[in-house]
Amino acid sequence: MNTFDQNRGLALEGALVRFVPLSMKHKEALVAVGLDQSIWKFTPFLAETEGHMEQYVARAIEERNRGQSIPFAVAPKGTGYGCWIGKVWQY
Repeated sequence: MNTFDQNRGLALEGALVRFVPLSMKHKEALVAVGLDQSIWKFTPFLAETEGHMEQYVARAIEERNRGQSIPFAVAPKGTGYGCWIGKVWQY
């Protein structure tokens, strides 16, 4: 069975953005941009409050710890703020 190494702290960097391992430190910035219900339209989760976003981030981190997904925050380069969450799933 394949497993993910969640301890590597791998970050991918392009000209404009960085993909960084998701952590609770991203929650506040994600709340600032992620409570619009329309962006959750095609997902099984809906974040309508700061508490919902905290649950979403916590669940994503738990999935990483179990080797089920690799959640990451996409941050505009140079800002350090998360602006989006993505996941790579293991099937």
